Amino acid sequence: MREDDALLRKSVDAMARALALYHGIFAREAVGMLGQEKGTALVENVVRQFGLERGRRVREQALAAGDALDLKGMNEHYDLPLAYAWDALKQENGSDVSFCPVADEWKRNGMVEEGKLYCAVDYAIAEGFSPDLHFSRSSSLMHEDSCCCHRYSNNLEK
Repeated sequence: MREDDALLRKSVDAMARALALYHGIFAREAVGMLGQEKGTALVENVVRQFGLERGRRVREQALAAGDALDLKGMNEHYDLPLAYAWDALKQENGSDVSFCPVADEWKRNGMVEEGKLYCAVDYAIAEGFSPDLHFSRSSSLMHEDSCCCHRYSNNLEK
């Protein structure tokens, strides 16, 4: 690995962990101040809106480049450099993520429940990118599985 690749990996990992810590603290404070039901609802709404906006931004880039609104188009214009901090095995219709720095950070800081709330962002990103792109996750690092199995399909194929 080149020196600049190592620095980029370290930087992306640090940024991902900072985002994870921010989310974990926000979620804890929301539940602490508003109670379990209202605090959780607030966090879920913020995560959903954040994901929808991220998906829309990726969509705009894909459309501007003339790319299709499918998994390939989303991957081509995705807004995070996942290859630099996440370990994932690409699959034809998604990926198997065996290491996620945000999940690792939540586990290290005792923020598993807060982290689980954030993981819904993947569903909203796909929806914001294209209502015809369906996201599913059959396993999750946040549930002590060996990977997050992310899968995508066209809603017309379901």
